[in-house]
Amino acid sequence: MSRRRVGERQAEALALPLGISFAAFTNLVLERSGANQNFYVDDLAIISASAVEESLANVYGDKLGSVATNFERSFKSTLKILKLTSESTFPHQLDNNNVDRSTIENA
Repeated sequence: MSRRRVGERQAEALALPLGISFAAFTNLVLERSGANQNFYVDDLAIISASAVEESLANVYGDKLGSVATNFERSFKSTLKILKLTSESTFPHQLDNNNVDRSTIENA
């Protein structure tokens, strides 16, 4: 097995946290827009992975390794978990008035 280059390891290290962050943001946007029930996680994961791969290719070139695949897996699993959590939450807990906006806005 050949040794991976430093740039490739750095790019791959981004995949997991980036996938989680994108999925959390996507879930928040979908919940607030009311479109949470009308989307396909797999399609969003593929589209997002493609966008990330294109963006990182400008920085890392051919050193991406399996970034897109790892990002897609991370994004997909996180978004599925968040969606299931949202669906199983009691309706009164989904009321936007119960959200502490100061925590969100100060983050």
